[in-house]
Amino acid sequence: MKIKLTESQYQLILEEAVGIDNFLNKMVSSYPETEDFKDIIISTIEESRCKEIKIEPIKNGFGISLSDKLVLSPIIFNFSLSRFLFILFHELAHQYQFKKYGEEIMYDVYNNKITVEDAALFMKNVEDVADEFGVRKLQQLRRLGFINYKDIEIDKGYENATPSRFYFLIEEVRKLLKEKNITDSSEISEILYNWVKVEV
Repeated sequence: MKIKLTESQYQLILEEAVGIDNFLNKMVSSYPETEDFKDIIISTIEESRCKEIKIEPIKNGFGISLSDKLVLSPIIFNFSLSRFLFILFHELAHQYQFKKYGEEIMYDVYNNKITVEDAALFMKNVEDVADEFGVRKLQQLRRLGFINYKDIEIDKGYENATPSRFYFLIEEVRKLLKEKNITDSSEISEILYNWVKVEV
Protein backbone atom coordinates (compact mmCIF):
# COMPACT_ATOMS: atom_id res chain seq x y z
CA MET A 1 0.00 0.00 0.00
CA LYS A 2 1.50 3.29 -1.07
CA ILE A 3 0.17 6.63 0.23
CA LYS A 4 0.51 9.37 -2.36
CA LEU A 5 0.18 13.12 -2.27
CA THR A 6 -0.85 14.96 -5.39
CA GLU A 7 1.94 16.76 -7.21
CA SER A 8 0.51 20.17 -6.20
CA GLN A 9 0.32 19.14 -2.50
CA TYR A 10 3.89 17.87 -2.65
CA GLN A 11 5.22 21.05 -4.28
CA LEU A 12 3.33 23.27 -1.83
CA ILE A 13 4.89 21.50 1.16
CA LEU A 14 8.37 21.69 -0.36
CA GLU A 15 7.93 25.42 -0.90
CA GLU A 16 6.55 26.12 2.59
CA ALA A 17 9.13 24.26 4.71
CA VAL A 18 12.70 25.32 4.07
CA GLY A 19 15.13 22.39 3.84
CA ILE A 20 12.50 19.68 3.56
CA ASP A 21 13.72 18.60 0.11
CA ASN A 22 17.27 18.14 1.40
CA PHE A 23 15.95 16.23 4.44
CA LEU A 24 13.82 13.89 2.31
CA ASN A 25 16.70 13.16 -0.07
CA LYS A 26 18.96 12.32 2.87
CA MET A 27 16.27 10.15 4.46
CA VAL A 28 15.55 8.15 1.30
CA SER A 29 19.24 7.71 0.48
CA SER A 30 19.88 6.44 4.04
CA TYR A 31 16.68 4.35 4.24
CA PRO A 32 15.50 3.47 0.70
CA GLU A 33 12.39 1.75 2.08
CA THR A 34 11.03 5.13 3.22
CA GLU A 35 10.29 5.94 -0.43
CA ASP A 36 7.12 3.83 0.00
CA PHE A 37 5.76 5.92 2.88
CA LYS A 38 7.52 9.26 2.66
CA ASP A 39 4.19 10.93 1.88
CA ILE A 40 3.04 10.06 5.42
CA ILE A 41 6.15 11.81 6.74
CA ILE A 42 5.58 14.80 4.46
CA SER A 43 1.98 15.05 5.65
CA THR A 44 3.11 14.94 9.29
CA ILE A 45 5.60 17.74 8.62
CA GLU A 46 2.91 19.79 6.90
CA GLU A 47 0.35 19.27 9.69
CA SER A 48 2.92 20.25 12.32
CA ARG A 49 3.54 23.52 10.44
CA CYS A 50 7.29 23.00 10.71
CA LYS A 51 8.87 26.02 9.01
CA GLU A 52 12.37 24.65 8.40
CA ILE A 53 14.36 21.44 8.78
CA LYS A 54 18.13 21.61 9.18
CA ILE A 55 20.60 18.73 9.35
CA GLU A 56 23.49 19.95 11.48
CA PRO A 57 25.73 18.63 14.26
CA ILE A 58 24.36 19.62 17.65
CA LYS A 59 25.50 19.21 21.23
CA ASN A 60 23.80 16.96 23.77
CA GLY A 61 21.15 15.24 21.73
CA PHE A 62 19.93 14.04 18.38
CA GLY A 63 17.48 16.83 17.62
CA ILE A 64 16.05 20.09 18.85
CA SER A 65 12.70 21.56 17.99
CA LEU A 66 12.44 25.35 18.07
CA SER A 67 9.56 27.65 17.21
CA ASP A 68 11.07 28.49 13.82
CA LYS A 69 12.95 25.32 12.91
CA LEU A 70 13.70 21.68 13.56
CA VAL A 71 17.39 20.75 13.74
CA LEU A 72 18.40 17.10 13.37
CA SER A 73 21.84 15.70 14.02
CA PRO A 74 23.33 13.85 11.01
CA ILE A 75 24.15 11.03 13.45
CA ILE A 76 20.53 9.84 13.43
CA PHE A 77 20.82 8.73 9.79
CA ASN A 78 23.15 5.96 11.02
CA PHE A 79 20.56 4.53 13.42
CA SER A 80 18.10 1.73 12.71
CA LEU A 81 15.09 2.88 10.70
CA SER A 82 12.71 2.64 13.66
CA ARG A 83 15.01 4.61 15.96
CA PHE A 84 15.50 7.27 13.28
CA LEU A 85 11.75 7.57 12.77
CA PHE A 86 11.07 7.72 16.51
CA ILE A 87 13.49 10.65 16.90
CA LEU A 88 12.00 12.41 13.88
CA PHE A 89 8.41 12.00 15.09
CA HIS A 90 9.36 12.98 18.65
CA GLU A 91 10.82 16.25 17.39
CA LEU A 92 7.90 16.86 15.03
CA ALA A 93 5.57 16.43 18.02
CA HIS A 94 7.20 19.52 19.51
CA GLN A 95 6.35 21.41 16.33
CA TYR A 96 2.69 20.48 16.92
CA GLN A 97 3.08 21.73 20.50
CA PHE A 98 4.41 25.09 19.29
CA LYS A 99 1.36 25.25 17.02
CA LYS A 100 -1.00 24.29 19.86
CA TYR A 101 0.38 26.42 22.71
CA GLY A 102 2.22 29.17 20.85
CA GLU A 103 5.88 29.98 21.26
CA GLU A 104 5.23 32.35 24.17
CA ILE A 105 3.90 29.55 26.38
CA MET A 106 6.48 27.02 25.16
CA TYR A 107 9.29 29.43 26.04
CA ASP A 108 7.79 30.57 29.36
CA VAL A 109 9.93 27.87 30.97
CA TYR A 110 13.02 29.95 30.22
CA ASN A 111 11.91 33.49 30.95
CA ASN A 112 11.15 33.46 34.70
CA LYS A 113 7.40 33.88 34.24
CA ILE A 114 6.91 30.62 36.15
CA THR A 115 8.91 28.89 38.88
CA VAL A 116 11.69 26.46 37.97
CA GLU A 117 9.61 23.69 39.55
CA ASP A 118 6.57 24.47 37.39
CA ALA A 119 8.79 24.88 34.32
CA ALA A 120 10.35 21.46 34.94
CA LEU A 121 6.91 19.84 35.30
CA PHE A 122 5.80 21.48 32.05
CA MET A 123 8.94 20.29 30.22
CA LYS A 124 8.51 16.75 31.56
CA ASN A 125 4.92 16.69 30.27
CA VAL A 126 5.94 18.12 26.88
CA GLU A 127 8.62 15.43 26.47
CA ASP A 128 6.33 12.60 27.59
CA VAL A 129 3.69 13.68 25.05
CA ALA A 130 6.35 13.83 22.30
CA ASP A 131 7.53 10.32 23.19
CA GLU A 132 3.96 9.01 22.99
CA PHE A 133 3.42 10.72 19.64
CA GLY A 134 6.58 9.05 18.31
CA VAL A 135 5.37 5.64 19.46
CA ARG A 136 1.90 6.13 17.95
CA LYS A 137 3.33 7.16 14.56
CA LEU A 138 5.57 4.07 14.50
CA GLN A 139 2.60 1.88 15.41
CA GLN A 140 0.67 3.45 12.53
CA LEU A 141 3.48 2.62 10.08
CA ARG A 142 3.72 -0.91 11.46
CA ARG A 143 -0.06 -1.46 11.10
CA LEU A 144 0.15 -0.26 7.50
CA GLY A 145 2.90 -2.83 6.86
CA PHE A 146 5.65 -0.31 6.08
CA ILE A 147 7.97 -1.12 8.98
CA ASN A 148 8.61 -3.86 11.48
CA TYR A 149 10.51 -3.33 14.70
CA LYS A 150 10.93 -4.55 18.25
CA ASP A 151 9.64 -2.27 20.96
CA ILE A 152 13.05 -2.42 22.63
CA GLU A 153 14.44 -0.37 19.73
CA ILE A 154 12.35 2.61 20.81
CA ASP A 155 14.17 4.66 23.41
CA LYS A 156 11.61 6.78 25.22
CA GLY A 157 14.30 8.91 26.81
CA TYR A 158 12.00 10.73 29.21
CA GLU A 159 9.81 7.85 30.40
CA ASN A 160 11.63 7.44 33.72
CA ALA A 161 12.91 11.01 34.02
CA THR A 162 11.86 13.10 36.99
CA PRO A 163 11.20 16.84 36.66
CA SER A 164 14.47 17.49 38.51
CA ARG A 165 16.29 16.27 35.39
CA PHE A 166 15.23 19.52 33.71
CA TYR A 167 16.23 21.93 36.51
CA PHE A 168 19.84 22.36 35.39
CA LEU A 169 18.90 23.00 31.76
CA ILE A 170 16.23 25.53 32.71
CA GLU A 171 18.50 27.40 35.10
CA GLU A 172 21.38 27.48 32.60
CA VAL A 173 19.19 28.91 29.86
CA ARG A 174 17.59 31.43 32.23
CA LYS A 175 21.04 32.60 33.29
CA LEU A 176 22.11 32.96 29.65
CA LEU A 177 18.99 34.95 28.75
CA LYS A 178 19.40 37.21 31.78
CA GLU A 179 23.02 37.97 30.82
CA LYS A 180 21.89 38.95 27.33
CA ASN A 181 18.73 40.72 28.57
CA ILE A 182 16.51 38.66 26.26
CA THR A 183 12.79 38.07 26.85
CA ASP A 184 11.35 38.01 23.32
CA SER A 185 10.39 34.49 22.23
CA SER A 186 11.89 34.78 18.75
CA GLU A 187 15.21 35.83 20.29
CA ILE A 188 14.99 32.92 22.75
CA SER A 189 14.72 30.54 19.79
CA GLU A 190 17.88 31.98 18.23
CA ILE A 191 19.77 31.81 21.54
CA LEU A 192 18.80 28.16 22.02
CA TYR A 193 19.83 27.35 18.45
CA ASN A 194 23.23 29.00 18.89
CA TRP A 195 23.63 27.27 22.25
CA VAL A 196 23.26 23.75 20.83
CA LYS A 197 24.83 24.00 17.39
CA VAL A 198 28.37 22.82 16.88
CA GLU A 199 30.63 25.56 15.57
CA VAL A 200 32.66 24.56 12.50
